[in-house]
Amino acid sequence: MKACVPLQPSSHSTEGKLKIRKRLIAGNPPFGYAFLDGRLVIHPQEIQVVRRIMALRNSGKSFCSIAADLNDLGVKPRRAKKWDHS
Repeated sequence: MKACVPLQPSSHSTEGKLKIRKRLIAGNPPFGYAFLDGRLVIHPQEIQVVRRIMALRNSGKSFCSIAADLNDLGVKPRRAKKWDHS
């Protein structure tokens, strides 16, 4: 089995590095994080939800149960109408 190798530009030019950096910061940050000055930083309100999700999962709750709990509490996801098990 081959080892995973991160994709890199064929040359180590500054232009190639800038293209990769722009692609990395152009998307949506994961829930619980935000971009600030091009850097990924913790989003103070959302990280509390992430911590709650992790604690519930570590206590044995299913993803469906966690989603239902968040919806019942009125916690809104960033880009959807309600939480789902996925």
